[in-house]
Amino acid sequence: MARSTSTRRSPTPSSTGTAITASRYAGAPTPPSATRSRAAPPFASISGTPTARKSCPAPSPCRSSGAIRDSKIRASSSSVRNGNLQNLSGHRGALTKNQINIATNVGAYAEDQFDIVPTFTAVVGGRAQYAVREVRDRFLSDGNQSDSVDFFSFVPKLGFVWKVAPTGQVFANASRSYEPPLVLELTAPGQIGGELNELKAQKAWQFEVGTRGTLGNRVTWDVALYDIELWDEIRNVNVQPFPFAPFTIPRFTNIDRSRHTGVEAGADVVLVRDAAKSMGLGATGDALTARVAYTYSRFVFVDDPTFNNNDLPGAPRHFVRGELRYDHLSGFWIAPNVEWVPTGYFVNSENTVRTPSYALGNVRVGYDHKPTNLSVYFEARNLAAQSYVSSVVVDNANGRFFEPGDGRAFYGGVSWRFK
Repeated sequence: MARSTSTRRSPTPSSTGTAITASRYAGAPTPPSATRSRAAPPFASISGTPTARKSCPAPSPCRSSGAIRDSKIRASSSSVRNGNLQNLSGHRGALTKNQINIATNVGAYAEDQFDIVPTFTAVVGGRAQYAVREVRDRFLSDGNQSDSVDFFSFVPKLGFVWKVAPTGQVFANASRSYEPPLVLELTAPGQIGGELNELKAQKAWQFEVGTRGTLGNRVTWDVALYDIELWDEIRNVNVQPFPFAPFTIPRFTNIDRSRHTGVEAGADVVLVRDAAKSMGLGATGDALTARVAYTYSRFVFVDDPTFNNNDLPGAPRHFVRGELRYDHLSGFWIAPNVEWVPTGYFVNSENTVRTPSYALGNVRVGYDHKPTNLSVYFEARNLAAQSYVSSVVVDNANGRFFEPGDGRAFYGGVSWRFK
């Protein structure tokens, strides 16, 4: 499978971000995705309302006091022992590989926030990162194949939040990202050369603009448009280890140029309040709320010598999730919902095979006991027992692309929040 950049966007409709996406609904599954998210969104402190602000008396221009409002230095290192044994008709054979994979990351981050005017906040930041990927060979009968490779980058970011109304704002971001490959990608079974410098770091410029706010006490909206221009995006191609092999192994390569653009939009609308009282069935405090989340994801190769401007496989172009939730003052609630992928998406880079579209009907019901912060819930998913593709293995050499979703399923749970 391909993977996302270290940005806040990936081709999964439930990717976290500023918009109200499918992931905001409890119990929402992960929709089909061509990527995996690996890092915290670098825009998190830009696209939201800044937690620390400076005030500048008019008419003086706002200036930073010289004290960085947010700064962090982080270092991490992890090691995994990786070994292979011969399979002798199901019995353990001789050792064929024994190595230690080590990943080290050191990063320094700084950000400053200040008000140009009381309604306009600017944010400037940057991050320096140094990473090492290392393999220590402990199986030396075929020679010492220990190796290491390092990566360094500095990525800036710039953004603003403009409070256009007391309950509404417009935001925008521009940022650079740099993502070294993982050790598992550098040492995947399908890597031809077997050397750690086969893969380049994934780089991107990313841009976002959006708006969020509330209207009265009934409507909440959140909309964001983004564009991510990528160089050397890391992509997984599942290849056969030998001709006519009944299975595939992962091989990772760099895409020269690719582009991720999309829209994330969401809204909550309180349709009815105090319906129970108006019907003589109880006190005030109940509400019927409609929620909808929509993502548009267009991820393509850019002038690729093999795949031209084809779609990157594995990402649905459209994903919609809607929910109608009733909350009663007693703590009882019920929330039927639907998930809809209106058009299938490609599963290979040639864009010759795609998934079918699907729609799932689900319902959740629960009870929240507010005095004790105890909640119980029950969920029924895929009520119509639809057959659908829940995830895919992109670019599978054997053509085994599809992984089925669950049939009709039931879940329940209990949660207790401490305050």
